[in-house]
Amino acid sequence: MAVVTPINHIAIQEHNGSAVIVGTGLKVAVMAPMYAHGYATLAWILENYDITAAQLYAAVSYYYDHRAEIDQKNAEADEAARTDGVPMEQIVARIEAHKASAPEVESNQP
Repeated sequence: MAVVTPINHIAIQEHNGSAVIVGTGLKVAVMAPMYAHGYATLAWILENYDITAAQLYAAVSYYYDHRAEIDQKNAEADEAARTDGVPMEQIVARIEAHKASAPEVESNQP
């Protein structure tokens, strides 16, 4: 008889129920679809995030086991961002206004 060995790379956050990659705080709902849907390669993710291939594959495995729920929550978050979010033009205008009102700082760099 085979012995089942758990892979402990995924934890559920108590305060919101989100699945995260242990020791990173990176949400499975963000990382796994990025790889699973082909938005990023394994090499790119490993280069840009402090995780291992095993951690990413565990996140992808968890994602496929809970895909309907994760995709639904992601769709709801996307819709909320579209309807409740601040338009990019307003964000750019705020940044430009802040830059215009900030005093110039001299640099000691050569």
